[in-house]
Amino acid sequence: RVEGFDGVQCVFALKAALRLCKLAAGMSDETRSVVAALLDRTKLCARELTVNGVRDTLNIANRLGVTPQREVLDAVLERALDFARLAAPGPHWAASVLADCRILKVDPASELMTTLCA
Repeated sequence: RVEGFDGVQCVFALKAALRLCKLAAGMSDETRSVVAALLDRTKLCARELTVNGVRDTLNIANRLGVTPQREVLDAVLERALDFARLAAPGPHWAASVLADCRILKVDPASELMTTLCA
C-alpha cells in the first residue's frame, strides 16, 4: 500500500524494486503493478522530491522499463524546473534529466529545456 508514502519514500521504494528486479532477473506482474502505483503516487508528492529524487525517479523508471503516465512525468519535470531555476544541481544533473527524457520519449516544457540548457 503506497497511499501514505511521501516523495522520499516513493524513491526509496523504487530503488528497492530495482534491486528486487535485478535479483529476480526480471519483473513480475505484481512488481510491475507496485512500480506503477509508486510512480502514480509520486505524481501526488512530486513537490517533496529532492534534487536527487527527481533524477532517481526518471532514471529508475528507465532502468525498469516502465514508462510513467504523462501526468507523472509532468509533475516530476515541474519539480525539475524548480531546481533548474536555482541552477543548483549543475550541468551533469541537467544532462542526466535530459537524457532520461529522451529515453522516455517525453519533451520537457520549453521553459525547462531553456533553463537546463542555459
